[in-house]
Amino acid sequence: MLWLTNASLKAELSARRQEQQETYVPKPLDLSEYKTRKLYIDSMLNDAGWIEGKNWLNEVELPGMPNKSEVGYADYVLYDDTHKPLAVIEAKRTCVDVAKGRQQADILCESDRRVHSL
Repeated sequence: MLWLTNASLKAELSARRQEQQETYVPKPLDLSEYKTRKLYIDSMLNDAGWIEGKNWLNEVELPGMPNKSEVGYADYVLYDDTHKPLAVIEAKRTCVDVAKGRQQADILCESDRRVHSL
């Protein structure tokens, strides 16, 4: 009797799972910006051979920003061997639209170009 109950329950759950699988949309991890930076960006930079404090820095102050204080901060700036900026990385929490980070990175890059006369 117990075997029949388990078999019918298993069949019911399998059928339900099959129905839901067709409409299932995975939800990305909802990580904070800090956790996104530590779990993903920092480790990817390290794996690619970048060294924190040597050829990449966090929270780099950039003057000339279009805001009230006229100062902004780049989450990451990557530098070449002569300490000339190569790239700006703008970190966002995992569930933020990429376009928002891209727009902010564009503004930061423009400010960095003015500061370093690039």
